[in-house]
Amino acid sequence: MNNSLWTQFFKGEAPFEGRNRFHLNAYSEFMPPPRLGINPYTGEFDPRLLDPQRPSHWRIPEVQEICELRPGLEHIAQIIGDAMSTAMAGGHYKGISQAELAVNPYWPGVRLPHPSAMTMLLPLALSKTQDDKGRVRWTLFGSSQLGPDAAFWKSFFRPDGSELPAKEGIDFLRNFLDISSGEAPSSADGLRNAGLRILPRGSDSVWREPELPTWTKELYLSENDLASGSLKVLLTFKSFSSLPESIKDAARAGKIRLLPSPETLIFWDHRIAKKLEVGLLHATQIPLLLLFLRHEGVGLRIPQSGLLHEGSRESAPQSPSLHNNYRRSSRHDRHMRHMDILQFEGREAALAKTLFSSLPGATGLYDKPMARNAQLWTSSFRPVLDGPVASPGEILCARSAVLRGGTFGYRFLFPAMRLADFEVFWHRPLAATFRAGDKFKSSEVLFNGAPSGIILAERCNGAAAEKIEFQPSFDLRPERLSAAKLILSGAAKPYRKDSAEDALHILAAAEELEGRITEDAAAKVAMLKSSSIAHLCESIAKSSGSEEESKIIISALEKVIDKKTSRVPQPLTFNKTASRKFELDYWDTIRHLSSADFQNKNNADCILDEASAKTRQAEGRGLDELADILLARHWAAIKKTPVPDAFAGEIPFVWDGIYNFDWQEGWLDNRLGRKRERNLICVIPGRDRSKAVILADHYDTAFMEDIFAGNNARIAAAGADDNHSATATLLLAAPIFLELAKEGKLGCDVWLVHLTGEEFPADCMGARMLSQLLVERRLAAMLDDGTRIDLSKASVQALFVMDMIAHNNEKEPDIFQISPGAWPGALKAAMHAHFANEIWNSLVHDLNSVENRTGLQRPPRSTKNSPPPTGPFVSLSGQIPLHDSRKSSLYNTDGPDVGVPMPASQPC
Repeated sequence: MNNSLWTQFFKGEAPFEGRNRFHLNAYSEFMPPPRLGINPYTGEFDPRLLDPQRPSHWRIPEVQEICELRPGLEHIAQIIGDAMSTAMAGGHYKGISQAELAVNPYWPGVRLPHPSAMTMLLPLALSKTQDDKGRVRWTLFGSSQLGPDAAFWKSFFRPDGSELPAKEGIDFLRNFLDISSGEAPSSADGLRNAGLRILPRGSDSVWREPELPTWTKELYLSENDLASGSLKVLLTFKSFSSLPESIKDAARAGKIRLLPSPETLIFWDHRIAKKLEVGLLHATQIPLLLLFLRHEGVGLRIPQSGLLHEGSRESAPQSPSLHNNYRRSSRHDRHMRHMDILQFEGREAALAKTLFSSLPGATGLYDKPMARNAQLWTSSFRPVLDGPVASPGEILCARSAVLRGGTFGYRFLFPAMRLADFEVFWHRPLAATFRAGDKFKSSEVLFNGAPSGIILAERCNGAAAEKIEFQPSFDLRPERLSAAKLILSGAAKPYRKDSAEDALHILAAAEELEGRITEDAAAKVAMLKSSSIAHLCESIAKSSGSEEESKIIISALEKVIDKKTSRVPQPLTFNKTASRKFELDYWDTIRHLSSADFQNKNNADCILDEASAKTRQAEGRGLDELADILLARHWAAIKKTPVPDAFAGEIPFVWDGIYNFDWQEGWLDNRLGRKRERNLICVIPGRDRSKAVILADHYDTAFMEDIFAGNNARIAAAGADDNHSATATLLLAAPIFLELAKEGKLGCDVWLVHLTGEEFPADCMGARMLSQLLVERRLAAMLDDGTRIDLSKASVQALFVMDMIAHNNEKEPDIFQISPGAWPGALKAAMHAHFANEIWNSLVHDLNSVENRTGLQRPPRSTKNSPPPTGPFVSLSGQIPLHDSRKSSLYNTDGPDVGVPMPASQPC
């Protein structure tokens, strides 16, 4: 792109090329920001988010606006209404005390006699964050750090500084007056006659006053407006204490109404923010955030915040803000990724332990300290910890301060989304009214025609301040908007909710694939659905109460169906794998890898505690010996079928982190230089050496939950399915790919990569290291003799990660799930996997005849000592849930989504 807006992101260079330009933290140690908009690997802009034809626009998909943002904003408005009602009655609400209000210049001191409603034009700081289940969700950070009015007034300008049509601003004010008082003027020219005036904020606070659009000039407050009685509604963001006395007296007497109600602006002159803004990142956001309880359900994600007390219970503050525990989720809880973990009985731990402890008893089987994702301050508002930028030494100092005892304020802080090295926030005004009464319980949030604020990208690498503005663009297409509405309305009817969600994913994916590939539309749709289009339409048609919405969705689904039959390509490898001999070789390879010959295959082995020492049957980390065996197997295959430039080597790196785990021998050996971690790679050259396709597994194994639950011993599992089923696949694939390479049938290089450290506590470190080296263009392999082979020049076309591929769910058997990543290109890679599945299904009947399997019954599951008897080949039901589908398993395996086209395969 030649547009100057885009060049600001890169400054004429590749975004992440070079050493340590793209460090990937372990999710268990630090939940990093989601990277959106710009593909980290290719540097391309994501056309689903950023439109090259409208470079100043940031697209907001309908499913996010309807299913996340609007329910979230309504929830936030109601909480603020409750808080204001309690505070006005002289009570204390979470995060709001009467002592704070007494010194806050925005607080009017008395409850103003709102004629009909309290009003709010409150700018929020929103961004996307990710959690440990790979969900990227819109999240409330708090109040906008741009000040009380910047987001509102900037809503009426384009990012280039030009004004939007005056009608947009005038119509909003008319609508807002209508829902707040029922006194909207009949025409756009009637705002002044209706008594609306505008008073710019001026320089009465630390916030820089934004520019106001020119149409507001005719509505500016004049000296004689109050005296003449023409002033009825005053739109101003000035603090109440800085208003002229005549205005304050009139407001107290109910003669005029202030818009927004001044008490809703207290968060921009709060002593917490003023005292913490120097020491903590975005401290301005904190006062508003403190009103809310943690929220992980429908709507906006809201991280936990409040007061932490360490010490005697007697000295603990009596405050609704005291939250001394934190509920955590991990894979062994068996929560599906769409579930709200707070709705289940969770594992709550003391907050101080959750933040700082790296001892075995505190970390359990899956937990690590969370200090990097938190900010803390003392009761006198002195910064203690700024987690996202804290060094190990600063974390230790904060730990010591907390353990000495006392009361601390805190918030969990999951970093905001990034565009290259720009941090991105959406500063969105919340326009709402609260009906007058004893309590402001009935609220109305204005969405259609409401000011949308600005999306601001700010460089965050320590360089000079640099900001780029985007205009939120709501792309609400009828069929996808209807599906989003059905998802919301179908909460009590799961079949309707699930069907609408499936439809939405199909429509989005079919649209994404259009024009990117040559295969016909029928194949596109077939690979994306978990049931037939006809069944999906039938499920949606059964929905009660939204017949019109259902018709819109069904019509859209039918349009993406092409009735032509797809041609299934001819197989290249099934003649090698569709045999009893290959089955036995596969079973025997899994048996060998998971046998007693290889024990202690977790990267942390051996665990240096008494329970583990008494329980394990071998000493030393068997993972290292296993790596040597895998390399030897690949070299043997290369020797048997020589191909020029084919080789097997390792990609070594050091396991490091910010916490001390010296009770894990594997971690300690890395720290002391006695061991290193190793990804392994077998490179099989194709005709085009500038391109490569990666097939990957992970060869480490998890600690056994059943053993840990018994005596807290951490003993590595044998790993037959998780994940030697995939490791065996790569070992048996190598000779087949070598033969294809020798015959000139490989279009590009094939890299077979054995990843290390998928399982906890290593936490996908092998996949993260591979991803980092790919993005930084530094990937190289080392041979036994020390030779370094540079692989950084090859462009990876697809990366297929296999996990637990021998698993077959008894309740829903024979499902082959391919979970593509979020970036464009992943769907195309997933389609090729789907075609392989379709090729297999087309051959099953004939293969059963050739192998004399016709009429055989499905055999029972295999035992430890012998392979299962011969059974029929079976067809597989291909499922390709998209990255944000509840059915996707991508989050549960090696899956740092860094822009390499990546589908993870995981049979269900």
